[in-house]
Amino acid sequence: MAAFQRYYNNDRQHQGHGIGITPITVWDSIAKDGPLDQPIDLDDLYGRQPLSLPAKPAEPSVIGRRVGGNGRIRWASRIIYLGTRRAGQQVWIITGHDQIDIFNADGVQIAVIPWPQPGKQRDEIAASRPPLGRPETLSQKS
Repeated sequence: MAAFQRYYNNDRQHQGHGIGITPITVWDSIAKDGPLDQPIDLDDLYGRQPLSLPAKPAEPSVIGRRVGGNGRIRWASRIIYLGTRRAGQQVWIITGHDQIDIFNADGVQIAVIPWPQPGKQRDEIAASRPPLGRPETLSQKS
């Protein structure tokens, strides 16, 4: 029981606060001599950051990934499903300020994903079909 309490209070993310904020961090930041006269200032806890979304990439970048046999790639602690028809293919992820674009090896855009995406790490983002995925045209099919 002690190990669970230690994890629950000191290691896990607080459910009502931002990424990397543990319950003990919140507890240590507030006065214990009575009710608070104002809400907890979140900037005092961890600076100005979004509460539940991962940080946006600072500068655009290009990252290559090979699609796994299950049709998935990993990026920024997230799983992006591109479809099993793309298994084994090389794809390129281009990060922007408010979206990521995914291109195949021929330079054809196959997905556009608004970023950051709400959710938790390891949540899957389905980008194999519209609205995130781009439908193949007849000239793109082989």
